[in-house]
Amino acid sequence: MLIAAGLVALVVACSSLTGRPDSLGLLCLTVAAAMWAAYTLRLRGSGLSPLQATALICFWSAVAYVPVYAASGLSHLAGTSASELLFQSVYQGLLMSVVAVFAFNRAVASLGPNAAAAVIALVPVTVTVFAIPFLGEFPSAASSVIIAAIAAGVMLAAASGKSISPKAHDPLYFRPTPDSAKVTVMPEETGLPHEAVPLDTGHTNPDRSTLRQNKC
Repeated sequence: MLIAAGLVALVVACSSLTGRPDSLGLLCLTVAAAMWAAYTLRLRGSGLSPLQATALICFWSAVAYVPVYAASGLSHLAGTSASELLFQSVYQGLLMSVVAVFAFNRAVASLGPNAAAAVIALVPVTVTVFAIPFLGEFPSAASSVIIAAIAAGVMLAAASGKSISPKAHDPLYFRPTPDSAKVTVMPEETGLPHEAVPLDTGHTNPDRSTLRQNKC
């Protein structure tokens, strides 16, 4: 609630300075937020690792968009300098499309969907902070208070969404062999709380009642 109230207050504060926001822009922003929310919730239950999900997004985005971009005649790459092409290739093609998406997917696996989604609200906070040294723009007193409230809400959401210590959960027993050890890969990649316990089958075994705790 603190994050939502801060974002609404920030829109209202900016509207008082720049005028009423464009309705189409607000609609597009709402649709984008809803789609990201659906993706965040589906990712945790998909069983995909952060790297696999990133690869799927990059591949299918290229398959869907490149033909449309090529057929629409919107390209102005011929008139773009080599330095600008290099910068955009690294920033947009690598950092935004790969690194940022992978980092978000990893956050979902580590923090959970609720906390990871809340962290997205740090975007206006980060933009405001970066605008000071790069653009020389300083936020107003009201905007500073609102941004501080948003940051506090994100920190609270992220803290509440942290995984419980693995030792507080049932142990995950496995034999220390190459094939049996693969059972620990899925909970490790998806960030599920677990405590991997190798079994020494040649000497001692845990009590059979404890083995029933392992539901994998």
